[in-house]
Amino acid sequence: MSKNLVSQDTNMSKSAAKRNQRRREVAARKNRKRMIRIISLTVCCLAVLGIGFYVGQKIYFNATKTVASSDYSAGLTDDGKIDGLDVSSYVKVPDYNNIRFPLADLEYSDEDVEADIEKALQNHPLHCTDTSVTLKSGDKINLDYVGYADEEPFENGDTQGKGTDLELGSGTYIDTFEDQIIGHNVGDSFDVNVTFPDPYENNPDLSGKDARFEVTINYVYQQSDFDDAFVAEYLGDYATTAEGYRRYLKETHYQTNLESAVRQYITDNAHNSSYPKKYLKSLKSLQRADDESRYSYMNSYYSQMLGTVLYESFEDFTGMSERAYEKDLSSRAKAIMAQNMLYQYIYETENLKYTEETYEELIAEYGSGFGLSDAEAVEDVFGKGYLAQQAIQNTVVQYLCEKAIVE
Repeated sequence: MSKNLVSQDTNMSKSAAKRNQRRREVAARKNRKRMIRIISLTVCCLAVLGIGFYVGQKIYFNATKTVASSDYSAGLTDDGKIDGLDVSSYVKVPDYNNIRFPLADLEYSDEDVEADIEKALQNHPLHCTDTSVTLKSGDKINLDYVGYADEEPFENGDTQGKGTDLELGSGTYIDTFEDQIIGHNVGDSFDVNVTFPDPYENNPDLSGKDARFEVTINYVYQQSDFDDAFVAEYLGDYATTAEGYRRYLKETHYQTNLESAVRQYITDNAHNSSYPKKYLKSLKSLQRADDESRYSYMNSYYSQMLGTVLYESFEDFTGMSERAYEKDLSSRAKAIMAQNMLYQYIYETENLKYTEETYEELIAEYGSGFGLSDAEAVEDVFGKGYLAQQAIQNTVVQYLCEKAIVE
């Protein structure tokens, strides 16, 4: 074979190899472009799906989030029980027949009793008119006064100071006014001479002027003795003697503390195996209505007082996003449901019956607390079911108080 032929074959092989390499590079570029298009299309599809999922979630959340309702009796029968539920299927029952409380946690101390008595004495002081009593700093007195400047009475000066209470030494009145009263006796009438400060914002017309006050001391307040006569006059609805009132304070506060301890026991031990959706929805709606009411009240109050709202939005009031608030709402409603079910379980298991008196006491309590005029008005607002449920719970509390072991 000749040298030229070998060289030609070699050149042909190199040329074919280059063509093959170019074909492979072109094919690779096409493959890369195709993969880029596929990946781009996939990303776009996922983005669309993601947006759709987010929008779908948003629509679903808005459609299912709790709507406020003030129907207190929703989900309840007129006799105060949860409609259509056997609560024994849901309640995890604690050992409520052996509740124990330390006596020291329930007793009302002698110090607390004496503090209450001191408040009663301060609320009903004696009006001492004994003219031999000399006034001193710290005395609370009742006086009449008429003020004059340039021998002309102040505007309304003949009525402003009639029957006025004043604690001597408090600095309530202008300089030296109270000092000039100290040392006089009850029943005295005398002049007090003063100079108004300059400026005098309360009445600029009097700024820097000399003035004279004609003063009469009507009486000085003195603390009564806590005795049978005081109790009979001021505390007769609770006791007839001083010792009887002390017993009343101890017994009523002990009972109140015991009832509070029992209710706390129910709160701490109320747990469910599950939570029926329909009743849970009613409780969440009621809780939201209460939250929205407090939000509106606070903003209205601050708007009237300060001319501005306290919270810019409901989320600002709750301190949570709508989703977080919804979870919190559900948690609170579940806790209330568990308590309501446990009360009803004990009520039914122990065959308890609330009395008409218990129901009427609730009517009176809610009527007074919410400014409602009569039983019909109370029932219109809360519904018979809710009021009966509260009567059931009060009856259970009394039952558990009687069974509780205090040691």
